[in-house]
Amino acid sequence: MIAEPVIRGRLRWNTSDDLALLLDADVSGFGLSDSFTWSWSALAALEWLFSGNTSLTAGYQINYIDFQTNGGSNQLNLTAHGPYLGFTFRF
Repeated sequence: MIAEPVIRGRLRWNTSDDLALLLDADVSGFGLSDSFTWSWSALAALEWLFSGNTSLTAGYQINYIDFQTNGGSNQLNLTAHGPYLGFTFRF
């Protein structure tokens, strides 16, 4: 099992009553476990609140992970990115 610390930040700016700009990022790893793991992700999105408790979010997200075992040949270096679409219902 890998357990690593995570540092995360989120910024939300309400540009109007029904629109908001979202910026979200995190970084984790720092090589504190038996294997070296480093990962980060970032999201930039626009949220449209089209009802009192329902919203639609569209944006772009990037995820990166670098995993290596100490003394072994296991290694993973992966970047995934693309459009982000979310639907939120608050209750």
